[in-house]
Amino acid sequence: MAGAAPLRHATFVLATVRCLHGNLVARTDRGRSRGGPPDVNDEQVDEQVSAERVRLRAAGRACRAALVGEARARATARVVRRVSAHPAVDAADGVLLTAAVGGELDLTDLRGLLLARGTVLALPVVDGADLRPVAWTPEVALRPGWRNVPEPDGPTVDVDDGTWVALVPGTAFGRDGSRIGQGGGHFDRFLAAHADVLPIGVCFACQLHDRVPLLPHDVVMADVVTDA
Repeated sequence: MAGAAPLRHATFVLATVRCLHGNLVARTDRGRSRGGPPDVNDEQVDEQVSAERVRLRAAGRACRAALVGEARARATARVVRRVSAHPAVDAADGVLLTAAVGGELDLTDLRGLLLARGTVLALPVVDGADLRPVAWTPEVALRPGWRNVPEPDGPTVDVDDGTWVALVPGTAFGRDGSRIGQGGGHFDRFLAAHADVLPIGVCFACQLHDRVPLLPHDVVMADVVTDA
């Protein structure tokens, strides 16, 4: 029975975060349903949303590319510390996180911290339109996958067994949990298919806005962690 109290605490933490996540989703869904002003038709709204998403995606990529040297190292270290200390991450049995490519936020140091506390890690592999979580340890080699994102070879992890958190990258995020990804929709489809996996957005502070426009299939984050 020695592990009963920590287990109850972990369950309480994840239940609390999921409740907050549900409130975020409800508010965002209401925001989607409002649409544009009365004199703007659906096609015009779609064009406006698409154009704004393109602008925000480009701005997010540009701002993270401009973060270099010591400034990037400090910002990355702050994100790693904050994600590592996040109650939901600390309580999770497993964490799904990506390997960075290009100017993306690099969470390599976080992997070691999580492994040291016994957390199971998985990295995503893009398989056609789907995203497949594959078990990862330091012995597992990575190879270039979809859009050159490093991916592991190995067995698929059952993320529906136990408590899992997904650390979701993106090009732009909203403080309300809204997210713009790379445009492939892989994480959105994965999270929609695995509703018990808790999504937490991770990005640099320059990529965070009050909110970003969503498409109908977009999944809202339970939280967003930055260096700010």
